[in-house]
Amino acid sequence: DYDNFTLTNSVFTENMSRYGGAVAFNGGGGRTHTLLNNTMMFNIATASGGALSGNAADTVNLQNNILANNFGSNSAVYNNCSSGTYNSLDYNISNSTSCGTTNTNDINIASIAPVALGSNLSPLPIIQLNASSTGVDSGAGGCPATDVRNQTRDGQCDIGAFEYLGDSPTGLTYNTE
Repeated sequence: DYDNFTLTNSVFTENMSRYGGAVAFNGGGGRTHTLLNNTMMFNIATASGGALSGNAADTVNLQNNILANNFGSNSAVYNNCSSGTYNSLDYNISNSTSCGTTNTNDINIASIAPVALGSNLSPLPIIQLNASSTGVDSGAGGCPATDVRNQTRDGQCDIGAFEYLGDSPTGLTYNTE
């Protein structure tokens, strides 16, 4: 089905495809998709945006997402999004402006270094923010009540799918400078 959709609290990491390493919006175009509190990191697409690729007539609204360290179109630099119109609703973290993340409360930084956990309260790999991350307590209001692990978001929500709750992270640290 190619209807409008909303994607919330999802993690896409270490995927590879031809179009949109994390998500490809295909179909006739003219649809509106909304992405809220997702984390898309370390994805690769060989012919388009490393995280997202859409139909040129589609509109993708983004709020409270982490879109970082994705490679697209055989690029040596980060290319998170391609094709379609990307509208930032603010409070996104990215290391590329290819997703239109240029609003006042968007955070565009060259180095994003989360901690990857294999099981922190979840059987799925999670990309967790570090305690000192600019994404902690930096999200817009109207966040989902829980994060990807079904843990309650506290106070002002964090950007991305994972809510930092003061956990003692163990696992791999990605240094993405």
